[in-house]
Amino acid sequence: MLFDLRKTQAGQLLQQLKHLFRGARGVEKFLRAIQPDLIMLPEDNVETLSTIFVAKGRRLNIPSMVIPFTIPNPLEPARYYYDNPMYQARGAVARRLVHRHPKWRFNHEGRDLLRQPAIKASCQEFLGLSSPAPWVLNRGSAVSIALDSDAQRDLYIKLGFPVEQLKVIGDLNGAMFHHVRSHKQRFVEEICSKYGWQSDRPLILCGFPPISIKARIQADLNFPTMMHSSRPGWRASECSPHGRIP
Repeated sequence: MLFDLRKTQAGQLLQQLKHLFRGARGVEKFLRAIQPDLIMLPEDNVETLSTIFVAKGRRLNIPSMVIPFTIPNPLEPARYYYDNPMYQARGAVARRLVHRHPKWRFNHEGRDLLRQPAIKASCQEFLGLSSPAPWVLNRGSAVSIALDSDAQRDLYIKLGFPVEQLKVIGDLNGAMFHHVRSHKQRFVEEICSKYGWQSDRPLILCGFPPISIKARIQADLNFPTMMHSSRPGWRASECSPHGRIP
């Protein structure tokens, strides 16, 4: 029987190193080719190439800016990966990782979890493609993080972000909402006229976010799908909170 090195921990470690090294080299080659003045990202996430872009850009003196579209919350990945054995802090590699880099461990409901599989996280540390706080989205080395309000800034500060990294620039959508709110009656009349609705009846707008909190907690949802929660004739429905809400 032939010995398959790829199935051993050493083999998997080498495969991950090779994969990350190729990705990092590709990103660096791309940045050298286009020579951007600024790297703009929607998030800095250790699961994606975004962290590599920030790290490589920094080494090439190319600043990065994160314009986040969501609220960082370690509970979201913890809930998502809770039952995935690859993300549990078990085994020799995981113990070594947590001993040398405790930041990768997060205890959720009595279970020690890792933000990335132990072998991949170890490789990220070895190649300098990690994060000061892997469990906190956007907690990387971007020059600045553009935020929409002082309230959001306060939240980021509570999560351990350096104050000098946070820049409150306002929110385009917020300005639009303010404009609509300031002219509410006119917009209501225009919408009702367009669709033939009665303008004297209450108008309720519902927005359903994508279900990104699968795995174990999906069984705890009140309804199997969004369509089930909005059947005709139902006046109200209960919804479990989104995973990014603290």
